[in-house]
Amino acid sequence: MEDISVQQAAAPPPGSTVPDLPMEDISVQQAAAPLPSSTVPDLPIEEISVQQGESEINPVPHDGDSTQSQDSAPPATSRPLLFGNDRSQFLIKVQLFAISFIGGMVAGYCLQIGGGVLGMKESLKLFGVYRKMEFTKTTNYCSFYDNKLNSFVACLYLATTVSILPSFVCSKLFGRRVVVWIGFGLVLLGSILLTIKNLPTLFIGRIICGFGVGCILQVLPIYISESTPAEYADFLGSKFDHGFNFGGFVVASTVSFLVAMNKSGWRWSFGLSGVLALASLMLSATTPESPHYFLEMKDIERAKNAFKKTRGRLIVAEFDNLVAKSEKVYSSLFHPFRLQYMPYLFIACVREVFMQMTGMFAINFVTPIFLTSIGVSASTSFISSMGVGCTYFIMAILGGMLVDRYKRRVMLRSSSLVMIFTLFIIFGLLRLSNYDVMYFGVDVAVAISMAMFFYVCGYAVISGTRGWFSVPLPQRAKGMGSALTMTVSMSFVSLMAYISTPVVCVCKEYIVLIFGLYAVVMETFISLLVPETRDISEEEMNVKAWGQHRIWKKCIR
Repeated sequence: MEDISVQQAAAPPPGSTVPDLPMEDISVQQAAAPLPSSTVPDLPIEEISVQQGESEINPVPHDGDSTQSQDSAPPATSRPLLFGNDRSQFLIKVQLFAISFIGGMVAGYCLQIGGGVLGMKESLKLFGVYRKMEFTKTTNYCSFYDNKLNSFVACLYLATTVSILPSFVCSKLFGRRVVVWIGFGLVLLGSILLTIKNLPTLFIGRIICGFGVGCILQVLPIYISESTPAEYADFLGSKFDHGFNFGGFVVASTVSFLVAMNKSGWRWSFGLSGVLALASLMLSATTPESPHYFLEMKDIERAKNAFKKTRGRLIVAEFDNLVAKSEKVYSSLFHPFRLQYMPYLFIACVREVFMQMTGMFAINFVTPIFLTSIGVSASTSFISSMGVGCTYFIMAILGGMLVDRYKRRVMLRSSSLVMIFTLFIIFGLLRLSNYDVMYFGVDVAVAISMAMFFYVCGYAVISGTRGWFSVPLPQRAKGMGSALTMTVSMSFVSLMAYISTPVVCVCKEYIVLIFGLYAVVMETFISLLVPETRDISEEEMNVKAWGQHRIWKKCIR
């Protein structure tokens, strides 16, 4: 009904002349019909003026001299196509889609490939760990404990942590696209250095890769969401998350399996990240800068040009909305620290702590090493690791569908209970089998592997794109808030990367029990402090979610 009223208001009265116009050239004015005997002027092809927040509608076709009456007007299209009706804009939309997915693959692959590489014999020889395993008597839990090895693993995550906040600030000063280019370029340079068989060069290359990953993780999702229409920003943003999971859990484990028995397999594994970064760099070479950046710099004309390139036309209502949002952009950097946003920021940061301290990094990173240490062949251990990665990727997507269909708190609590149950099973099997001094049988190894698969299923649902993100940061606080939560997350990842093998060596199987206890604390936290947010919009969140919570309502007030 709303679209029909717009067409009725825009139709000229009898007696006025209407020139033939292309399908794209329509000006919609709310309640602004032309006067009698007036003519409708020719309009620029690229501009469509939409007043009062009205959406685009399909124009009424003209067949010769015949006109279509108001009663027979065709229904308007409710939503524009994802790639638009203008074929000239198809390429830019496909580019943004590909950059989002492949860029996520680059970040995920760089962060996860280390576990597969360090499970290869040649890389262990490079760090001197293989000789220690062969000729030094030690417990099974301490086989891979080496300070150089731990430092090599952790330096990438630490470099990523350090680069997140500076990349966010640089994106405000120099533009999103420039920082994205720098991120892909650093990954390309670091991957080249990682193919050189020299320990100092390997460390330098891994640190450079970490700086690039930090730029990509922080700025690329912002660049994609700002360069697409608002109704599709979440869709393309989720492609980055899917690419991250696909690259980190499926591609990394598959590549490790394919090159595990090759003497130069570690070079191929590290080098593939450079190939992906080069592809992303080439795709992003011709994409326009985000219009938000030009608005923040008070350059309205360049913002309009960037907006036209990404949308295909200038939609006045949407552009005016962007202008209004950019007026106080720098003051919004401090919004996450206000009392009314404390519930969002606190839950987001605690989420990242639990995601790392419940053991997923250790299990995913150590799985090929663990299976190799119990006598399983290298190829078979990487097949198992590949199965874990594929399970995580599939369950993350299915979990997002389930969370949208059922109550989110129910899905979160159910998944955390699965994690608790499986972690306690793994601890019991390790304890009963006395893995400290002897290898256990194939039946126990199969049971532990099955428990790991169920644990990964629960973790994928609770950490996927719809898991704890059921409590997203408000739009005004999202930029700085996401930078803070990402910094917290990568800080704990780097901590886990460095202390995992020393703690395993000291605590032995009790490290799994510690992970299980953290999962119990996470379950308690969810039940007490995480509100139900299903079918609640961002505007209603303070009233229907936080305002009804017995603890957080004090902050909202």
